[in-house]
This record gives sequence, structure tokens and C-alpha cells, in this order.
Amino acid sequence: QLAGVDYVGGTLEVNLESVALLDPDLILAMHPAHTEGDFETLFDPIAPTVYLTEPWADWRQALTEIGLILDKEVEAEMALAIFDEIVAEARATLATAVGTETVVFLRVLPEEIRVYGTASPTGDLLFNQLGLTPSALVPIGEQAQSISLELIPELNADHIFLLDQTED
Repeated sequence: QLAGVDYVGGTLEVNLESVALLDPDLILAMHPAHTEGDFETLFDPIAPTVYLTEPWADWRQALTEIGLILDKEVEAEMALAIFDEIVAEARATLATAVGTETVVFLRVLPEEIRVYGTASPTGDLLFNQLGLTPSALVPIGEQAQSISLELIPELNADHIFLLDQTED
């Protein structure tokens, strides 16, 4: 949780009363689970709401859209340029430090373990933008793949990035 930011619930269970108490001028809704059913009108009684579709598919486009919505196009472009500079520097540093050693990104959820592939935003950053080498079980051209606990030794990765989301 970020300091100074009011918690209004998780991605699947937003507390509408908490949102309303904040008296927002605008609500940006942009989680993949929020693109179906009643969610598309859930916040409308509270404040004008912009529902971004599939922001996880192209975060750069989502940032550009948000910049346009908030009349901050220049700031959005600057943020993307700074990000690109940082990635270029990190890529050079990692090439020296890690070389062709293999990498995997695991996300541990309450019901499953996922290996993120090269087509996911995380995989795109790690493997395409930063130039890291995917381990043998990283799904090439896919978002993610569930794996069993027994397959973890077969990841054969020199480096593992682990996101533990077994608790909220």
C-alpha cells in the first residue's frame, strides 16, 4: 500500500463507499477483470468514469491515453522517453552483468503458479526490452502458463524473479 493513498479495495472487490468518500473528479478504471458486466457502470453515480480497455495489453498506449484524458500529453511523452533511457542503460548493464544467463518470472497465486511468457508485459520488459535470456520453460510468444510445483526444478533458470501473491 502506498503512503498517503487511501485503500479502496482490491482489483476484484472495490469498496464503492470508500471511493465515494474520496469525492473524485474523475475515475480511471483499467483492470482486465473490470471489462465485463455491471462494472462498466459501477462508478458512474460517483464521478465521471473512463473505462480503458485492455490497458495491460499495451501499457504505453494506456499511458498516452491517460495523458490525453488528463491534458498531460507532454508529461506522458516525457515519462515514456525517460523510461526508454532507463531501459537502454539497464540493458547495457545487464548484458555485462548477466550475459546469456537464463531468467524466469514466476507469479505464485493462491491456486496456481504461473510462468510469464515473452508476450506478457513483464516478459516483454525482461526478454525483449532488457534483452535477458528466457529459461527453457518460459512460454515464447504467450502471456503466461500455469505450472505444477513439480516442474519448478525443470525451470533450469540462473535467475528467478518471484512475485508472491498468496495473500492480499
